[in-house]
Amino acid sequence: MLSTEPQVIAAYVDTGKVRYVYYPMLDIGDTQKAYEAAECAGAQGAEHFWSLHDVLYEEQGRLFRPSTDLFVELAQRAGVPDLAQFRRCVESGQFAAKATELDRLRRAAGIRLRPTLKVGDQVLPGAQRFERLAEVIDAALAQR
Repeated sequence: MLSTEPQVIAAYVDTGKVRYVYYPMLDIGDTQKAYEAAECAGAQGAEHFWSLHDVLYEEQGRLFRPSTDLFVELAQRAGVPDLAQFRRCVESGQFAAKATELDRLRRAAGIRLRPTLKVGDQVLPGAQRFERLAEVIDAALAQR
């Protein structure tokens, strides 16, 4: 999905055709704290959410019982500009309720596998080629 996601964002989200909602999956390891860290990065600019998201995905093997120091290290690698602010945010749990609510909404929507895209009423579990996603998205847009 990491290779397809930027294509979907460029073709559909950035052009205003669709809204992209990212649902964290909080049922593996300490993914809640990882999601909260990404939100803390995003508080300094949306691009920092996505850059840390990508680094966290690459480093997922290190995320079982992660420390704040690990998140700061990864945030630095992702280019988050104010690491002191980032650290305070992670330690505060500022985004804990948001993470829990998004996970609840994800479960209610029937999303159980990562990655999964939901387009209208259609759920597409597992990695998909961009061409397949474009076909489904274009069909849904044509029905509006």
